[in-house]
Amino acid sequence: MKLIKRMKRGLIGLLISTTPVCAPNVFADAEIVISSTIYQEQTVTDEQGSVSEQRAEATSVRQGDELVLVITVENQGSDDAVNIKVDNPVPDGTTYIGFSQSKNASVYLVSDNGEDYFPEYTLFNTELQPRDIRFVRWVIDHLEANDLQQMEFKVTVN
Repeated sequence: MKLIKRMKRGLIGLLISTTPVCAPNVFADAEIVISSTIYQEQTVTDEQGSVSEQRAEATSVRQGDELVLVITVENQGSDDAVNIKVDNPVPDGTTYIGFSQSKNASVYLVSDNGEDYFPEYTLFNTELQPRDIRFVRWVIDHLEANDLQQMEFKVTVN
């Protein structure tokens, strides 16, 4: 089993603390590759006046900007991987605002300390606020050989 981490560093200061960590249970010939990209959503109006949201890779940010962090987990090996835990810190200088569930990730959890993880809905029923969330975790039940899975969450720049 091989684990490779790749990361785009377009926003150096923001990305320093966003490298995902993966702990897969895999067969011998699974090769897990993780990459992370940060996008900004932009509202675009076309020539006919239709308004849509489009994503562009973030190159600079300002206070109040919303960012989408997309984590890609790819199995480039010849064996399947199961029960892959992917932990991703919330970037310093940002506040967590939500997530998008992924097709194979059966569990999505959040944490304020990187050790104790809770379902998002449980966390918001406690005294913790979104600004307290410093880590997100997905658990991918099964990732076939030569397949990939993307997960994402949103933050606001403080």
